[in-house]
Amino acid sequence: MQLTQKVVDFLLAIKENKGAITKGDQKMYGSVSYYIMIGYLSSIGLIYCNGVNDKNQKKWVFSEKGRKIADLLKEIQDTYNEKVVDNENNNSKTNRKKT
Repeated sequence: MQLTQKVVDFLLAIKENKGAITKGDQKMYGSVSYYIMIGYLSSIGLIYCNGVNDKNQKKWVFSEKGRKIADLLKEIQDTYNEKVVDNENNNSKTNRKKT
């Protein structure tokens, strides 16, 4: 599996959920897709099981490598969004001057 948008979105969802996720925390996937993603991310060492919550759902957390990758992805996302907003503001000002 490659670094697809779904993998990126899932890693960012874990990061937004304070670096941990359970089946009940996430809303992105149905059961089968969730377990496929969890299996993949754990097999490449980005997450690991760190016990269970009070509902007996496994709690998955970032490994050090997973945290670094998620931090980088978040930084890229923030920088991109910042540039897009700046660009939209600049285009908006330019369009106002032309009219």
